[in-house]
Amino acid sequence: MEKSLPEVKGGITMKLGYFPGCSLKGMARAYDESTKIVAEGFGIELMEIDDFNCCGALEAKGSNEKLSYMLPARVMDSAKGRFHVDAVVTPCNGCYHSLLRTNAAMNENANAKSDVISFLKDVGYGSYEGDIDVRHFLELFYNEVGPEKVKNAVKKSLKGLKVASYYGCLYERPKTITKTGYKSNRDDSENPYFQDELLAATGAEIVKFDAAASCCGGAHALQDESLSATLSATILSAAKKAGADILALPCPLCGAALDIKQPEIVKVHGNDAKIPVVYFTQLIGLSMGKSAKDLKLTDPISNPMDVLKSKGLV
Repeated sequence: MEKSLPEVKGGITMKLGYFPGCSLKGMARAYDESTKIVAEGFGIELMEIDDFNCCGALEAKGSNEKLSYMLPARVMDSAKGRFHVDAVVTPCNGCYHSLLRTNAAMNENANAKSDVISFLKDVGYGSYEGDIDVRHFLELFYNEVGPEKVKNAVKKSLKGLKVASYYGCLYERPKTITKTGYKSNRDDSENPYFQDELLAATGAEIVKFDAAASCCGGAHALQDESLSATLSATILSAAKKAGADILALPCPLCGAALDIKQPEIVKVHGNDAKIPVVYFTQLIGLSMGKSAKDLKLTDPISNPMDVLKSKGLV
């Protein structure tokens, strides 16, 4: 049965389909909940694509190229054929990459396009042909809301909190897929700043560190756990050495590597890699006056509550 989608308030006229991906319905539920809270607070209406499947972000690309296109294509086919959206929004770097990669393949690889269309006619609506706009929630929020509106909405300043703003490697790379430099609404691929400016608008102090766009190893966690841990430890240690109280990020795969795996990382790499990790939406929500309970700030394994309490923020 088809669902109608309300137009977005607050000046956004696009119809937005929300694709949370697998992680946000499990280990990253705090990101899902805080994304919805922040979106609602600024008048962004997101209709969830509730029949979604895994996009195949981790293993599919290396094991089955056709499958790595078909999984994201089915999500976008549902978004277009069932929900009639203008754009698909996802908070996950891995999902963002998978959807954009499939869009690129559909427009540049005739064989891939033929395979996908044939597959979708059998299992879906057959409406997707590589023509869905894909937005990362961080990029969408920066462009459609922006730092000034965040600043004006602050009810509890995060002044005194030193934040290392981490983006991950797939947020705006590779440029051939994200079209960074070709689309004006994209962040900088080498020196991203959207998250920095949004968090600075909450009153937090942004601590610059060298590993802000480095790979955390999350995508390699199932193949090479030791390599993944080493890459994560490098990021965590760099943030702590730079003087950050907390590390904020926009990706559940990075969250799994840097937060959930942190106790294991610390055992091997020491306390230099020990630092609380949260999602950027949790900090924006906190500045809006939302409760730690609603934002699920007790969910992270790395325990951000202690530092937030010490700053008088919770």
